[in-house]
Formats: sequence, structure tokens, C-alpha cells
Amino acid sequence: MRRPSISRLKRAPSRRSTRSDVAAGLRLLAVFLLGGALFSTQIPRDVSVAAAVLFLLLSLRLIAGYRFWFLFLRLIVFIAVASIAYLLELYPPALLQTHGELAYFYYLLLAIGIVLAIRYSSERNFEVTPLDYLVVLIVIALALLSEGGYANPSLVRLVVQLIVLFYAAEVAIKHMQSRWNVFTSSVLGALAILSVRGML
Repeated sequence: MRRPSISRLKRAPSRRSTRSDVAAGLRLLAVFLLGGALFSTQIPRDVSVAAAVLFLLLSLRLIAGYRFWFLFLRLIVFIAVASIAYLLELYPPALLQTHGELAYFYYLLLAIGIVLAIRYSSERNFEVTPLDYLVVLIVIALALLSEGGYANPSLVRLVVQLIVLFYAAEVAIKHMQSRWNVFTSSVLGALAILSVRGML
């Protein structure tokens, strides 16, 4: 009877750790997406219309798959995530207005989940992605705005939140095993909620 090699034994916990970290991150993202869409105190009409368009595009992409390859999944997801972060910053629910520290705790947990998922990801080499370049450009722009006195605390807070959320979405997309999963379903559900709430 062959015994498993030491290298296999070492890799097994990493895979389990990665799956659990990604699963935890997916749940946190789902809470953010659905919670933000449900509990933002106001949904402007233009945001609602944009959400309806994104809902249609994402539905086509998820149903048809690569037959609609030109509908970039990352772009749709990032716009949806940014829209909800924007709404929560401008129209936060009563709980976040009185207990703002909960938001900081949430983003801290999400950032830890991202780091762990990347750290224990097996058989994946570090690669520079377009998101990395985007983050560098955002940080440079923010630094220039701060030098000119144009960056207010709300803008800085929103930018930091978006960086964490975009990396979390990137990790979720890279570990997707099928088009329909917790993450894509929560994005679709959040867009549907925004569409309906803004029209009421």
C-alpha cells in the first residue's frame, strides 16, 4: 500500500484552507451586496435604471455563458459593487449611522479573508492583474487630490472600501467553479432589488 507523499500531505490543508477562506469571503460579499441594496435609505432613479441595465446584462452573461463573451463579467460586477458602496456611503442605514465602527469591522474581516485566500491558494503563482494597475492609479490620484486639498474624508473612505471590495470580488471570480454561485447570484439579486426599490 502506497503512502501519500509528504508534499501531498502539506498541500491538502492549503486547499481546505483556501476553500474555507473563499467561502467565508463569498458570504461576506453577499451580506454587503444584499444588505446594501435592501437597507440603503435612498435609491436615486438614475442608479435604479443603471442597476436594471446591469441586471439584464449580467443575466445574459450568466445564462448564455461565453456566447456573450463581450459582456465582461468583471466589469459588470465591479460597477455593481461600486454602486452599492456609493449608496452606503451617501445613504447609510440607521444602524451604520449610529454604529459606524461596524463598517470598519466588516472591511477588516473582508481584508483578512482576502489575505488568507491568497496566502493559502495552492498551485497559483503571483500574477499582476489589471486590477493591480487600477489600484495603483487610484492611489496616485488620491495622493494628488490630497496634496491639492480636494480629497475629503468621505472620498478617502470610499476609495479604501472600493479597493478592498474589488480585490474580494477578484478573488471570488478567480475561484468560481461555475457561472451560477453564491457571489454571482447575490450580485444579480442586489441589482434586482436596486432596480425595484428605485422605481417605487
